Amino acid sequence: MMRLFTRRILLFSFFSASVLAAAPADTLSQARQLKVLHTREHIQIDGMLDEAIWNQYSGSGARFIQHFPYDTGRSQTQTEVMMASDEHNLYVAVVCRDAHPERPYVIQSLKRDFSFPVSDAFSMVIDPWNDGQNGFSFGVNPMGAQREGSVEGGGNFGVTTAWDQVWYSEVKRYADHWVSEWKIPFRSLRFPAGVARWKVNFARNNLKINETSTWVLVPRNFNVANLSFTGVMEFEKPPQPKKGVNAVLIPYGINRVNRDYARNKPGTVEWNGGADAKVAISSALNLDLTVNPDFAQVDVDVQQINLSRFSLFFPERRQFFIENSDLFGSFGFRQIRPFFSRNIGLEKGKVIPIRAGMRLSGKLGTDWRIGALTVQTGAPAGLNTTSNYTVATVQRKLFSSSNVSAIMVNLQGFKEGRMQQGSYNRIFGVDYNLISKNSRWRGKAFYHHSFYQGSNARNSANALWLQYAEPRFYLEWNHEYVHSGYRADAGFVPRTSVYDAGTGRTLRMSYLRLEPMAAKTWYPKNGPFNNIRLNLYNSSYLDSSFRGNDVLTDIGPQFTFRNTMSLSAGLIKQFIRLYYPNDPTGVSDTFLQAGSYSFSRAYLRMNSDIRKRLSGSIEVSGGGFYTGSNQSVRGEVNYRVQPWGILSLTARNDHIYMPEPYGRTFLTLIGGKAELSFTNNLYLTTFVQYNTQARNFNVNSRLQWRFRPMSDLFVVYSENDRTSGYGFGLRGVKDRTLVVKMLWWLNT
Repeated sequence: MMRLFTRRILLFSFFSASVLAAAPADTLSQARQLKVLHTREHIQIDGMLDEAIWNQYSGSGARFIQHFPYDTGRSQTQTEVMMASDEHNLYVAVVCRDAHPERPYVIQSLKRDFSFPVSDAFSMVIDPWNDGQNGFSFGVNPMGAQREGSVEGGGNFGVTTAWDQVWYSEVKRYADHWVSEWKIPFRSLRFPAGVARWKVNFARNNLKINETSTWVLVPRNFNVANLSFTGVMEFEKPPQPKKGVNAVLIPYGINRVNRDYARNKPGTVEWNGGADAKVAISSALNLDLTVNPDFAQVDVDVQQINLSRFSLFFPERRQFFIENSDLFGSFGFRQIRPFFSRNIGLEKGKVIPIRAGMRLSGKLGTDWRIGALTVQTGAPAGLNTTSNYTVATVQRKLFSSSNVSAIMVNLQGFKEGRMQQGSYNRIFGVDYNLISKNSRWRGKAFYHHSFYQGSNARNSANALWLQYAEPRFYLEWNHEYVHSGYRADAGFVPRTSVYDAGTGRTLRMSYLRLEPMAAKTWYPKNGPFNNIRLNLYNSSYLDSSFRGNDVLTDIGPQFTFRNTMSLSAGLIKQFIRLYYPNDPTGVSDTFLQAGSYSFSRAYLRMNSDIRKRLSGSIEVSGGGFYTGSNQSVRGEVNYRVQPWGILSLTARNDHIYMPEPYGRTFLTLIGGKAELSFTNNLYLTTFVQYNTQARNFNVNSRLQWRFRPMSDLFVVYSENDRTSGYGFGLRGVKDRTLVVKMLWWLNT
């Protein structure tokens, strides 16, 4: 009955979503055009704008349109943008006027890939394929720091800055304005050959006066990177792919010194090396290759206290898996992923060597995207089993910005070099992604099926998510159904696995989730508030008998001030059904009995003015927790030492009080981070984390010197220590590692 119910919803939703996607756009995004002049002149990237080509842009300084605090008028500060191209590069020149030179710029860091919303900055998003789905973003701050990233899923969730490419920029600061000049090689982009018109938009963040503005109007309830709101950049001479081989070779060498104190092993010294390669099959299709990759320089995960009964999600940070990552990782939902690249080379926190990998991704024509990935891992320590991960995807554009996609995932086990017949897990699935022309309607519907030895016809997962968003009103509906037999061994589906502490076994259960949300927003014309929002949210997980096993309702207001400060409060009502005895604290030897538990809690959150050098946030919550109570405080403090440093401290403390025989539990998580940018190319990041739940103290310090574009020298020190449990103090070193790694980006 449940399967029939969810299928009917799914079919109805596909039909409704298709009609909505074809609906006409409103007039919010009236296309503006900017000529990209062709030049044979040599443009020196120095921020001087003394080339003749820039003098042809008289009158290009039409004011941008406000995005924040209002989206109904012209920006207060003027921003001028000019563009040019030659056979090999795209050039951008921008002049950012400053009406308040007596005030300092708000600069978070000199480090690459700074955060745009909390820094004075200028950025550009481009959509070479005019599909409203995928594009690229480039930006600078007034001190010359760069950021670049990929735009996925239409851009309403921002920019993925993990994508890196070679491009050049220079900034000059003057008394009443700052100027930036860019050169972006066409070989760093993926674009259709010979197409003269690309979608584009520009954004300016001027925190001196607390204003964000855009070239084409973006309503303030959307992200400024949203590709539904763009103008047109028109090339006088359309760009063509580079003739000959367009490839990048990135060899690396590494020296690792390691000591495992927990197992009383002597220190080891390892020398290793490998290489990545990027080959442009066409101007829109890219082949990535890797041999013996090492990711020692990747940012350490931010630890969390987990009071749920399921595994936590941590994002992918490794460069090989980043470009066009949405072709592989966007299928399903965050908690129902048929493929999750972090599973490759990692198992229960242990590193498994990756021997080699190959990834083909990109565009075929204007309406098709394809992706194919295969990765071979080595054997875990002490074992002779290896694995091969293979993924193939195809995506077809529909309507203005929507698409339908298909995926195949195959995880195959090997033993002593031979394929194991019964050791496999395969998934086939179809996703429909909806983005309407005006971006007010967004949604997704999917159906996935898994195959493995002993699987049957019911091992599937399906879901529907539909959202309607306008400045003053927001509605959202989501439902998910996952059968207990749906296995995604190369993915991430934590809620089908339920741990039975009494037997030590993990059992599988089906579930249905219903998740509606509604919000109403008011925009006062006067007073301290930019907007006031009332939120109502519910998440209900039901088992195969339609009994609730995890139900949460949250209602409360949110106040956003004109000075960027925000304040929110809420009341949460929660119901949890424990099917087996469980320890919700994660540290106790005493388990709660199976049964139903209902409790409520209230919370208050505050974020301070992000423009201040000293800023932060705090959340205080208290109320019931199963048969007892939990008082929780979490906060973050950031101090900006302009422009070269950010010092931050995060902390969370949970006081859990339970009746006997459970007693009291105190959980503490403290994290300190220092990001020092000595220059635009030399950074030191040190991260310290103390977690009493995991009983671990971690130090990770990384020095990065970018000695030439995209070529780096890393020195990374990492240490893990045992803590004393509930209190403060260390009980000995578990391991220490020192890594020196150099990688060199070599273009053809």
